[in-house]
Amino acid sequence: MTTSTDKVDFSDLLPQEVFSFASRDQLKKCKSILENTEEGDPALVISPNQAWINQHNFPSYTAAMNTFATFNLVQNQQPRDGNSGCIFNFRDMAELYQIRDAIKEQNLIPNSFSVPPSLRNFHPNMQQEPLGKAWIIVKINPTKLDFGEDLNFFNLS
Repeated sequence: MTTSTDKVDFSDLLPQEVFSFASRDQLKKCKSILENTEEGDPALVISPNQAWINQHNFPSYTAAMNTFATFNLVQNQQPRDGNSGCIFNFRDMAELYQIRDAIKEQNLIPNSFSVPPSLRNFHPNMQQEPLGKAWIIVKINPTKLDFGEDLNFFNLS
């Protein structure tokens, strides 16, 4: 646990390639979420796919983010995105992928999952564009984040 004398400015730790889309307000919320994330807990960042938004519209994108933020939470429980619309905190990797799988299996966000790029020529009538890019960030310690893009997160299986 950090004390007020050893607080880290998470602005310096936020990976630019992950948050290149984020507004100043979103960056503040992301920073706050990561500061309050327990070491080892994953956070999911979804960076928007403009092609998907052009195809399905921005209100549909916002509704999708709200689904990730609130799915399977009890009434009056805080959304897992801190109202950022882009970063979602989970207890562990199992919860993150269970939520993703349930959203996909129940088709709660129509057209958000797409055919993998390598199979698009074989399935031209299926959804070609994913909702966005999925990045997983793990707080290693108060001064270090680990992150990577999950290239299969929005793939139809």
